[in-house]
Amino acid sequence: MTIERPDPRETAERAYGLWESRGRPAGSAEVDWFEAERQLRVDRDAVATPVVTFEPLAQEASAALLDEPGEQADNEAVAAATVAAYVSEAAHEAKRSRSKSRR
Repeated sequence: MTIERPDPRETAERAYGLWESRGRPAGSAEVDWFEAERQLRVDRDAVATPVVTFEPLAQEASAALLDEPGEQADNEAVAAATVAAYVSEAAHEAKRSRSKSRR
């Protein structure tokens, strides 16, 4: 398995910030560099896999399905649309978070 390394410019910026926060000690560039890479990978993985809570989604879908049991096809369409809207919102939130972290 190949681990994709973060962009070197982003790594350098993060490493510099880490170095400064540690009081600018001499002879520790590799420590800050590897920690910066680790942090950026964690950030990237968190953005790539947004956390989605399905409880509100399940409640909405259940309510839609229980409203009119005779119209199951319509209810399934409502549930599917609810799921799609929720996942879409999670994806947009992840994109907004990624944009903020790059500033």
